[in-house]
Amino acid sequence: MSDPYLCNKLAKIEEAIDAYLDAIAELSAGNVKTYDLDTGQTQQRVTKYDIDKLQAALNNMLNLRAVIRVRCGIEPGQMEGRPGC
Repeated sequence: MSDPYLCNKLAKIEEAIDAYLDAIAELSAGNVKTYDLDTGQTQQRVTKYDIDKLQAALNNMLNLRAVIRVRCGIEPGQMEGRPGC
């Protein structure tokens, strides 16, 4: 089941993931006090106090990427269940 619309969005999602990773790395290293985050959709100035929010957004983007990769047939889907079900 391949969804062309979602498959075309994968590159944009990966760009946003890169932006979040860069922001978290820069702010965590302590070299900068503020960082201009440009995800391709929004631009905002963030500080080390925003790292928890950035990490949550990054986790959401990584989960979205994983779902899209399955829907595009890039990665196989996984079924999880309990024995005896």
